[in-house]
Amino acid sequence: MSAWKSAASARAFAELYANALGRKYSGLHKDEGHAAPTDAPAGSSEQIFTTNEGPVVITARGRLVFVSESFDLDQARKLASLILDAQGTGDLRTARSIAPAKRGTQPTGPTLSGGLVHLFAESGVMKVAVDAGMGARRPLE
Repeated sequence: MSAWKSAASARAFAELYANALGRKYSGLHKDEGHAAPTDAPAGSSEQIFTTNEGPVVITARGRLVFVSESFDLDQARKLASLILDAQGTGDLRTARSIAPAKRGTQPTGPTLSGGLVHLFAESGVMKVAVDAGMGARRPLE
């Protein structure tokens, strides 16, 4: 599961992920035969692929994208629903490893995912790829 700054960024990431599946799996085919569930929340989209190693389901809902690989379709949809429904809709919050604070001050410390955040920020690969994917979908003016 990943969270993005906007729904457009989430959709662009889902498309990038789907487009890269051919490099990861052999026997990749988009499965158009399974319609999205009728009880899917508004703003949700689902892409289903079959591979030699099992199905891949990419579910985008708002700013969130959930990917399941090798679970059967019913199980993948249940997982997506459980995980996406459990997410809040407010600002993203991160867990921190903190030292005890002195009385009257706020505890401080690095976020648990800080190393990964800095790695992606320094490499710029994720943002550039998503921005490029979003730009490729915009009509020429």
